[in-house]
Amino acid sequence: MSSRDLTKNLCDNFYQQACGKWYKHHQSGNYSSVEELVDYQTNLKLIKIVPNMDDELLKMDVFNHTFNYYQSCLKAEGSDPMLKYLEIIKPGQNLEWPILWRLQEGVDGNGWPAEQFDVFAFLGQLVDYGFENILIRLQIEEKFGDTNILLTKPTNNTLDTSTMVDIMEKLTTEQSSSPMSVADGTELALLQNSLNAMYKIYEESPGQQGKILFESKEDFGEFKSGPFAGFYRYIKNIGILDAKKNIKFYVSDVPYFDHIFSRHWTDGEKKDLCNFIMLNLLQYLLKDKGTSGHSELECIKEVRHKLDLPLTFLYYLHVYKATEGKANPDITTIFRQLVDSLTQLLTQFENKSGLPFNAEFKADLKNISINVGNQPRNVHNSHIKRLFAHIPHLQPDNFYINHLQLLRHRMITSIRRFDYRTHVMYSPDISIGYSSIPFYEKYRNMLILPLGLLQPLIYHPNLHDIFKWSTLGFLMARNIFHNYDAGIVYYFPSTSMEPQFYRRCIHRFHNNTKALGVARNIGAAAVAYHAYVQNHPNHLQPDFTTMPWRQLFFLNLAQTFCTSDRQLRKRNSFYLQTIAKRLPSFREAFQCQARDIRTEDMCTFVYDYDFL
Repeated sequence: MSSRDLTKNLCDNFYQQACGKWYKHHQSGNYSSVEELVDYQTNLKLIKIVPNMDDELLKMDVFNHTFNYYQSCLKAEGSDPMLKYLEIIKPGQNLEWPILWRLQEGVDGNGWPAEQFDVFAFLGQLVDYGFENILIRLQIEEKFGDTNILLTKPTNNTLDTSTMVDIMEKLTTEQSSSPMSVADGTELALLQNSLNAMYKIYEESPGQQGKILFESKEDFGEFKSGPFAGFYRYIKNIGILDAKKNIKFYVSDVPYFDHIFSRHWTDGEKKDLCNFIMLNLLQYLLKDKGTSGHSELECIKEVRHKLDLPLTFLYYLHVYKATEGKANPDITTIFRQLVDSLTQLLTQFENKSGLPFNAEFKADLKNISINVGNQPRNVHNSHIKRLFAHIPHLQPDNFYINHLQLLRHRMITSIRRFDYRTHVMYSPDISIGYSSIPFYEKYRNMLILPLGLLQPLIYHPNLHDIFKWSTLGFLMARNIFHNYDAGIVYYFPSTSMEPQFYRRCIHRFHNNTKALGVARNIGAAAVAYHAYVQNHPNHLQPDFTTMPWRQLFFLNLAQTFCTSDRQLRKRNSFYLQTIAKRLPSFREAFQCQARDIRTEDMCTFVYDYDFL
C-alpha cells in the first residue's frame, strides 16, 4: 500500500489515491507495471537457472538448445548484426547483395548479375524465417481445426527514406570509405512508393472478390512452366510447408497475382527490388530481436521468445514445483468459483431482463479449462523432444545462425500449433505468451496462466484469500471475458431497461474499443468481488488489519492498474474511475456518493475518455 497518495480523494480520483506514488518506488526502467514487474522477477530467476543446468538436463537436445542459444547471445556482444545476417542469407546461390557487390574491390556496381536473381524463389525461402509482405503476403490461419495458408497482395510498405539511408550507411561504412548517398535511399523510396501504388490499384472491388482453393502444395505444380512459374517456385521454396500435411491454400487478389507473375522485371528493377528486400529483411530481423544489446537480461528475454516451453519447465523445476501441491488446487478452485459466479450472474441477468444471452459465450463458459504454466499434459522427455525435433544443433558461438534457425522453428510451430490441444505452442500472432501475462486461447477454449505470474505481488498460496481474489482472481476474470457482451452486462447499473434500448447499447459498445475495455474491467471486478463474497462468507475480514475488507479488496485490485507509463496511466486511471463510479460494492466500501446517470446517457458515458 506504499503506492497510495492519501492527499487525493478516493471517490473522485481512485487511481491517484491507490497508485499515486507507485512510480516513485519503481524507477529501475526494467518494467512499468505490476505484470511487467513479475515478468522482470521471472527473468532474474531464469538468469540464475539457465547457465547452471546440470549435465543430465543438457543431454536432452531441447535443453542443450536453450543453453547454447543463451550463451551465443551473450557472446554476440559488440558484433555487427546487419553484416552477420547478410553473411548468412544471400539472395541466390553464389550471389551477393547488390549494395555489397558494388562495394567489393574491382567490381563494377552496374554489373550485378540480375539474371541469377529469382525474386519469387527467394521470397519463398524467406517465409521460413517469418518474413513476408514484399510482393506476396502469406497468412496462416485456422478454420474448423484445419491449417490454411492465405495468399494475398501485401499491405503498404512503410520504410521511410531516412531509415533506408541509415541502414545503408551503417552497412557501407563497414565495407568502404564511401558510404551510400541519400540518393540511394531516395531511389529505393521511389520503388516503395511504386509498389504501394501497385497494391492500391489491385485492391479488391466487389466484382473481384473470391478465392482460388488449392488442396495441397502439389497442386501448384500446374504452374511449373508458363507465365505463373514464379508462383510455383515461390511455394516450392517455402521449406516449412513440409512440416505439416493437409494444408490448404487460398489465393485471393487474383488480378494482382496475374500482374506480378506475368510481368517482365528488368535488370534494374530486380537490383532495386533485391536491395529493398534486404532493407526490409534487416529491419524485420533487428525488430524481432527487440533490443540491440546482449546483456544477461536482454538474452534471457530473447531465449524466452524462442524457447518458451523449456524455460517454463526449468522455472517449474527450480521455482514453482515447491509450491505446486498447494498452489494448483487453490488456483483451480479460484478459477472454478469465478466461472460459477459468472454463470449465476448471467442467469440472473437473463431472468430479470428477459433477454437471452450470447449462446456461444455460454457454451464456452460451460466447457472452459485452465492450464497453469502452459505445460503440455504429457511432459515426458520423448514428447518434449518431438516438439523440438526439427531444430538442428545450435552453435554456442554463433547467435545469428541460431536466431534464424529458431525463427524457422517458430514458423513451423505456427502451422502445427493447432495439433496441440492441451497447451499453446507460441507463434508470432500470440506474442503475449512470451511474457508472464495471462491470456485466453479461443481455439482450445483455455485460460493460460504463465508460471511467472504466480508470485507476489499477484499470487502466493499462503496469502490471505482477499489478496488472491482481488489480484489473481480479477486478472483471471478479465481474461475469461473474451466475449465482451458479458462485461457489458455489468456496465449498466440496472437491468430494468427496455430490451430495444439494451440492444442499441450493445451495438454501440461493439463499435467502440474504449467502451469494450471499460465493460471488460468492470465485469471482471464485479465477478471477482461477487465470487469472493459468495465463497468466503465467514472470513471476509483479515485479522491482520483494521482496514475494512471491502476497501482492502478494491485497493489491492487497483495495484494491477498501477503503472509508470504516462500513456497507460491515463488509460488505467479512466478504467479504475469507471469501476469506482459504476460498481455499487465500491461505493458501499468507501461511502462514495452515487452519480446519477440518465438512462439515455448510459451508452454515451464512456465517450468522455479520449486517450487514443
